[in-house]
Parts: sequence; structure tokens; C-alpha cells
Amino acid sequence: MADITNEELKNLILSKFAELDKKMEVGFTELRGEIRNVHTELKGDIQALRNELKGDIKEVKGEIKTIEAKLDGFDKRISYQEFASKGVFVTVLGGILLALARFFISFDPKKLLLSIFHLFNSIGIS
Repeated sequence: MADITNEELKNLILSKFAELDKKMEVGFTELRGEIRNVHTELKGDIQALRNELKGDIKEVKGEIKTIEAKLDGFDKRISYQEFASKGVFVTVLGGILLALARFFISFDPKKLLLSIFHLFNSIGIS
């Protein structure tokens, strides 16, 4: 062992470094390949999620349009109901005013009751 020269020691160290360098290069190559595989898998998963989300977004947009159409229908119905309710109110109020006018012009209880009865029959209340 004492006979090892500096040159031999140098060559031994350099060969060990060369072996270590080869092992590290092989390890890095394998690691790069695994990283590429994971990257490819992630790209595929991300693309699948994008496609799924696009489908869900289109479905939600369709549901929103359906809800908007229903709301428009409800709005029209409510407007019609308000108009009809106002018409009934005006008719009843007009009938009451007419009955009061007749009451004050000529007070005949039979005629008053008959007028009120006809009024309620004309608007469908019995």
C-alpha cells in the first residue's frame, strides 16, 4: 500500500469520479423521463378537466336561459293579474259609487238592495 504513487492515486480518484458521474447521468436521465411522463399525464388530465368544465358551463348557460324564459312568463302573468285585479277593483268601486248615488237620490231600500244584488251578480259574486 505504501507503494502507491501520486499518479496512481490521482488516476484512482479520477476513475471513481468518472463512475460517479456516469451513475449520476443515468439517474438524471431516468428522472427526466419520469418528469416527462408525469408532465404528459398532467396535461391530459388538465385537458380532460377543461373539456368537462366547458360542458358544464354550456349546461349551466342553458339552464339560465330556461330560468330567464320562465321568469319572463311569470312577469307577464303577474302583469296580467295586476291589470285584472285593478279592473275588478274599479268595477266594484264604480258599482258602490253608483249604488250610493242612487241611495242619496232616491232612498228606496228595496231598490238599493236590488241594485247591490245586481251589482254583485254582474261581477260574479253571489
